Amino acid sequence: MRQRKHLTNSETGTESLACTSCNPGQYSIESSTACTDCDPGKYTASIGTSADSCTACETGRYAEESGSTECALCSSGKYIGVVGQVGCLDCLQGQWSEDGAASCTDCISGKFNADIGTSADSCAVCGAGKYSENAGSTSCDNCDAGKALADDGSSVSSHDSVLDCSSCLPGQWSEAASATCTDCPVGMFSAEIGTSAASCSLCADGHYNESPGSTSCESCEAGKALTGNGVDPTNHDSESDCSTCSGSWSEAGAATCIDCSAGKFNAGVGTSLDACVICAAGKYVESTSATACDSCEAGKALADDESSATSHDSASDCIECTPGSWAAATSASCTACAVGKYFGSFGTFESDCAICSSGKFAATEGSTSCSDCEAGKFLNDNEEPFITVLASLWLLAQHAVVEHTLLLVQQFVTIAWLGSTLTI
Repeated sequence: MRQRKHLTNSETGTESLACTSCNPGQYSIESSTACTDCDPGKYTASIGTSADSCTACETGRYAEESGSTECALCSSGKYIGVVGQVGCLDCLQGQWSEDGAASCTDCISGKFNADIGTSADSCAVCGAGKYSENAGSTSCDNCDAGKALADDGSSVSSHDSVLDCSSCLPGQWSEAASATCTDCPVGMFSAEIGTSAASCSLCADGHYNESPGSTSCESCEAGKALTGNGVDPTNHDSESDCSTCSGSWSEAGAATCIDCSAGKFNAGVGTSLDACVICAAGKYVESTSATACDSCEAGKALADDESSATSHDSASDCIECTPGSWAAATSASCTACAVGKYFGSFGTFESDCAICSSGKFAATEGSTSCSDCEAGKFLNDNEEPFITVLASLWLLAQHAVVEHTLLLVQQFVTIAWLGSTLTI
C-alpha cells in the first residue's frame, strides 16, 4: 500500500519537494494539507487513508483521547456495553465485573456485595440468620423474630429464600437475624413461639418444670405446695421445690398448704380437707397445723370421740375427775373407785383408790370415804375380795324387803366372824 503523504509550503512560499507521513492513530485523504486524528472512542494502529480507517473501540474497551492507536480495557468493577466509547461506566453495588467487561454481573441470590465488586468472589454468602432472594443485593434480609437460620455463610442455597428461615417451636424464642432458637429455661415456659426472652413466663405458684423449652408447667401434686414469689425461676425448676404439707393439706397445684384447725391433726400427707382428723377421746390440740394431738393429763378425761373439733381444741376440754374416781392420761372417762375402796380426791391411777380399813366399808362405787360398821358388827379386811363382797351384801341387806334375805346376811356375817372362807 502506498504511503499517504501531504505537501507543505516553506516560509518563503516555495513548494515542498516531498509529502510528510501521518502518524498511527491519524488519517488523511488525498491532497490533504494536514493529518486528522481518529476521534475519541476510535483508534487505528496504522496510518489511515480516510475517516473509515478509524475503528470504534469494542465493548469493554475505550479510547479516551483522539488519535488513539489502540483501545484500553475497562478495569474491573467497570464496563462498556456499546462500541466507540470514550470512558467506562461503574458497576452498581451488588454487582461485579472483571477487566474488559461489556456488562456487570449481579451477585446471585443468597449473596450480597455492599460495594462494587471486581470478581465473583466479591459477592459474599449471607451470614447466619440472614438471606437474600434477589440478585444484585447490597445487603441481606433478616430472618423474622421467632425464626432462625443456622448456616453461617457456607452454603448459598441455605440463604437464597425466606423459607430458609426455620420457625422456632413453642417453648422457644429468637430475635430477628438469629442463628438459633433459644429454649425457655427450666422454671419458665411459653405456649407460643417467642420473639424475645420476655416471651418466656415464670411458672405460677404451685407449678414447676424441669425441662428447658417447656410449653407448660407441671402442677405440684396434692398434699404439696409451692410459693415461688414470682421472681426466681430456680424456685420452680424442680419437683423438689414443692414442699410437703405437714399438719395441713392441699389440692394439686396449690401455692400454700391449708392448716388443719385446732382440734384436728394430720400425721401424713393431706390431699383434702378430710385429711384433717378430729382428735380422739382423751386428746386435744390447741394449735393449728398439728401432726399429733396432746393427751389429757392423768386425773382428767375427754369423752368426745372425734365428733366435734371444738371439743378437742383446748386443754380445758379435759374435764377433771370427781373425788372418788381416777383417770390415767388420755382417758375418755373417769373410773369410779370400786366398792370397798375410796379416794377423797380424784386419782390418776387405779391404785389411788384405797381399801377401807378394818371396821369400815364402802358400799358404793366412787366413794370418797368409808363408813363405820354399826355397833354390834365388825368387818375383817384380811381378804379384799371377801370384804368387797361383804360390803355388797351389806348394801343389799340395807335395802332388803324379804325377811329371809336379811337372815342370810346375818348368817354370812356370823361365818365371817368364825373365820370361815367364802368361795364365789
